[in-house]
Amino acid sequence: MINELRQSGAPDEVIEAYQGQARQDQFEVHPDNWTAITWFLEIDDCWRWRTPNHCLGLDWLQVESEARLRGFEHQPGDFQKLKTLAGEARRLINEKLSAN
Repeated sequence: MINELRQSGAPDEVIEAYQGQARQDQFEVHPDNWTAITWFLEIDDCWRWRTPNHCLGLDWLQVESEARLRGFEHQPGDFQKLKTLAGEARRLINEKLSAN
């Protein structure tokens, strides 16, 4: 993931923040959210950036394409959960970047 962040042009602050979070490698997931979490983790290279210091969020066309091409099975409600996860991640990334 770290290499993908670097390749996508993520700022050093985002990479450092991710490295700190990556050390926390265990967390519980409610079974109803498992598909959305798995989907979110599989599309970690689909982020869009306006500048190195501003994350626009996920590229939804790329997310859709990747899901279709991988044959990723999901329910319609999983997409809304994915959007919620991505929105919160974008907010946290930009909050962290603006604090620096």
